This record gives sequence, C-alpha cells and structure tokens, in this order.
Amino acid sequence: MQHLERSINLQCITQKPFKARSLPKEMKYGKSEIMSSNNEFLLLCGDDNLHLFDENLKLIRSTKNSPISSSNLVDMMWCESVQRFIILTNEKAYVFDPVTTQLSSIESVRLQEKETKYVSCTCSQDKFFIVTSASYHPSYLQHYKLPGFIFVSRLTVTDLIGSEPPPKNSWSSKWPTAEQEDDKREIISVRYNQQRLGMMIKIDDDNFLYTLDLTERPFAFAKTELLQSDCRLSSLAQSGEWLVMHTGYDDKFIQIALDCQFKSEWASKDSSQDSFFSISTGFVSLKGGVTNAIMFGSSYLVLLLDDSLALYKV
Repeated sequence: MQHLERSINLQCITQKPFKARSLPKEMKYGKSEIMSSNNEFLLLCGDDNLHLFDENLKLIRSTKNSPISSSNLVDMMWCESVQRFIILTNEKAYVFDPVTTQLSSIESVRLQEKETKYVSCTCSQDKFFIVTSASYHPSYLQHYKLPGFIFVSRLTVTDLIGSEPPPKNSWSSKWPTAEQEDDKREIISVRYNQQRLGMMIKIDDDNFLYTLDLTERPFAFAKTELLQSDCRLSSLAQSGEWLVMHTGYDDKFIQIALDCQFKSEWASKDSSQDSFFSISTGFVSLKGGVTNAIMFGSSYLVLLLDDSLALYKV
C-alpha cells in the first residue's frame, strides 16, 4: 500500500503544474535536454552558455563565453560534497559554482587507456562515479574519492554485474573468454540513490535497469527490463525510488523500487492539459514532448518541454 500511495501522489503530473514558465527566447533554440538541480537552482545549457533558474523557474544568471556547448554536453550533476555542479562534456569534466558562475576543469579526472569519451556521472557524499566509453571495447566505470576527486579504481561491466555470456569451462580457468573481452554491453546512464548505483545498460537491442548495492562486495544487484530504448533515469528524493522517463512520442514515466521489483506507469499529461496561464508570465505552452524530468529540491518534479519548464508538487 505504501508504494501505491506514492504512485497516486506522483500522478499529479497529469494535472496542471504548480508553476510554469516559458524558456527565454535565446534558449528555445540550440538548448540541451540535459539539466540538473539542487535545493536552490536549476541548471540548463542553451545558446552555448549555462543558465541558472530559481525556485520560481525565473532565469537569474548566465555564463558568458562558456566553453560548454549544447552539442558537446553529456551530463550534469549537483555534488553536495564540493558544493558545485559537475559538468561533463565528451572529453572533460568541470565544476561549476552557481553563485559566481565560475567554471573550472577537474584536472585529476581524465580519460584513460582505450577510453574515447565520457557518458554519464553521479556522486554520493564521498564518491564520484563517471562512465566512459571506448570505440570497440567495454564501457568503464571510474570511481573517485570526494572532495578531492582522487582516483580509486576503474571497473568494467563484468566487474560490476558478472559475465554475459558466462565463461565456458569457468571451473578450469579464471581468465575471460574472447567473447567477454569483446563485451558489447554498454552503460548509457548512471545515478546514485540511497547506497545504490542505478545503471541503465544496453545489451544488444534491449535496455535494462541494474541497481547495485554499494555496501556489498562483490556487488549484489537486481535488474529489470525497460521496454523502450530512449529513456532517462532520475531518483525520487522523498521515496528513494527510481524514475524512468520514456522520451519521444509517449512521454511516459515508470516508478521503480530500489530493488527493481515494483513498477507503476503513467503519462505526463493527457491531451486536454495543453496550456497553463500564469498572471506573472502570461501564456505558457505545455504542448510538445517532455525531454527531461528531475527532482527540484525534495518535493518538486520539474519537466523540461520543448519551450517551457513546468514544476509539479509530488
């Protein structure tokens, strides 16, 4: 019943939003679909600059001549340990101060042997995880110690969730087979949530959500199959569950428990909820696809639409 009540509460996103605001004109074109937040600020990238919004979805400050481009941005994450946003591009990692808008490269975080680009990142209070990819070899998960971004280890998919396919004659050899060396399993997103590491992994043409218990070694994990390939992964602050958003034509959300056993699915809005009127901002269009959804603080869910932001209380 507890899961059911949470599911019903989250169905508020089928109703009118708590707050909504059109994006500034300069951000409606060339904006990234990636965003991040803490309890005070929402961070977006558009027109090749970083833009900060407050709890009223009002633009309050922006960078100028930023080296971050929308096309090169791959992930953003608030890091409580260093009180900065972490900005991840294809080849570099940065910290971004939301007060001064200062952007600094993290020199100790770098691509290693065989790695060609960054994919995704997340952090706990004392750990920073970053997913990398190589051209023809497995995905890797780099682990750093916070707050100094001190390198700890690099793990493959096999290190994290075991071999697939299982080794032939594993009783006689501890070495990986040729099939394992050419592991095609691909980590496409990673998020931290209450001592768990959530990873979306693509295996052939199928996507799965794996949740790893970081308190155990070897890692204990659970998994569930995601029916669509174009997904985004977030965590729900109050319930501690996973939120998987199907982007594209459906705009559907799936709420999944930490152990991957519970699911609840709902749509972002029905066909009648196509607009919202605010005295302060005028007409705000909610038509178009939902391209991202994250928690803003502990009790709000913010949706990024084609040309608007919408805030829902959950």
